[in-house]
Amino acid sequence: MSARVKRRVEVYVWEPVVRWCHWIIVVCIFVLAITGYLIGNPIPLTQGGELAMGRMRLIHSVTALVFATAVLLRLVWLFVGNQYANWRGLIPVSPQRRKNAFETLKFYLFLRLKSPGSVGHNALAGMAYAAVYILFVIEIITGYALYTMSSTEGIGWIIRVFGAQEVRFVHHLLTWVFLMFFVHHVYSVFLCAMSERDGLVEAMFDGYKFKEEEKLEAREG
Repeated sequence: MSARVKRRVEVYVWEPVVRWCHWIIVVCIFVLAITGYLIGNPIPLTQGGELAMGRMRLIHSVTALVFATAVLLRLVWLFVGNQYANWRGLIPVSPQRRKNAFETLKFYLFLRLKSPGSVGHNALAGMAYAAVYILFVIEIITGYALYTMSSTEGIGWIIRVFGAQEVRFVHHLLTWVFLMFFVHHVYSVFLCAMSERDGLVEAMFDGYKFKEEEKLEAREG
């Protein structure tokens, strides 16, 4: 008897807002990390060095504004987006999602051969992204506080309460957290993509993933 062929169906998962915010945030993180590093390790003020540093600060400030806008839009989309962009896709509120988180953890620890899969984010990834977005907000707040530290406007009071060096340390530390998360994110995405063969990587460009029809029907049921 021949083995039954598992039929795969195309599912529209990631809306344009989700995809655009994702890639804008990725680009912004690298631009902010590079310009932030140069601001913290300034070019010697000789032969145009002062002008160069001024441009670095301008690029950093403008990119930070774009970054904050993308993060805010994605947070709004947690409540107005489709079921895969919804906040329930990040926080495992249902028993099914909690089970998915446990089974995905077993896959990452090589205790099962294949990822349990998920149409949107798997539950473990969803929790990680929720934590990352909280850190994004902290990064934005500390960055804005440092930007307005010499002003009576904005949120410069954070500097007065916690101290400039402490706020700068948190802002700097989170940059390295995001860069380390990026390495893990790329690894886990390709690992799950190869295990599930569902077009996970391509989905962040065109929005579509491929799922076995039986699993999709079971999930929707």
